[in-house]
Amino acid sequence: MTSLAHRLLGGKLATDLQDFDLRKRSISIGSNLGHVVKDVYYWEPKSLRIRTINWSYVFLAEYLPYAYGFSIAAVGVLLAYRLYMWRLDELMRVWSMLQDPLMMQVIGAAALIVAYASQHKSSIYCLDNIVFKPPQEWQVSREEVLKMMRAQGCFNDSSMEFQERILDSSGTGESTHWPPGSLRSKDGMTKGQCDMEAARDEAHIVIFELVTELLKRTR
Repeated sequence: MTSLAHRLLGGKLATDLQDFDLRKRSISIGSNLGHVVKDVYYWEPKSLRIRTINWSYVFLAEYLPYAYGFSIAAVGVLLAYRLYMWRLDELMRVWSMLQDPLMMQVIGAAALIVAYASQHKSSIYCLDNIVFKPPQEWQVSREEVLKMMRAQGCFNDSSMEFQERILDSSGTGESTHWPPGSLRSKDGMTKGQCDMEAARDEAHIVIFELVTELLKRTR
């Protein structure tokens, strides 16, 4: 990448390649004898917001441990100074308070509670295994999936070819279940319902049915 950047920038490297994005553009060079498609690489400066975000990640990764160390050291120095400023009689008074039987019992009980809480792990209870089984009317074939996509009216021919390749490589079978909001397009003419209401209806059917069945089995 560095050698490529060196060539693309005319032998002069950028001061910081993080401030640039490497782009590629295909151009056609033709004549009467034919044409040749050639890929041209060029560097495009990033926006100020992207550069600021990139440098914030660099700062967090490299300088944040030093910031933590400095904060801990500063707190330690302040505590040491505070202890030094205390008078000897105040230290003796605190020590005598700690030697009080009631205070010793309180400290011992607090230490036992902290030790028990640190050793006690929260319990995990497995109630039952519930799997949602979608209704039969939610099942569609791959051809019906493509028909639903065409009904949205936002995909051209190349986009549909790309969607078909995705279906081929995704393992989608002939009995895949789709949510009811998308199934409105099965007729090939109606657009699917892709809004918050459809998402709530789907979540209501899936989650409420699972929770209801789970509560029935655990009674």
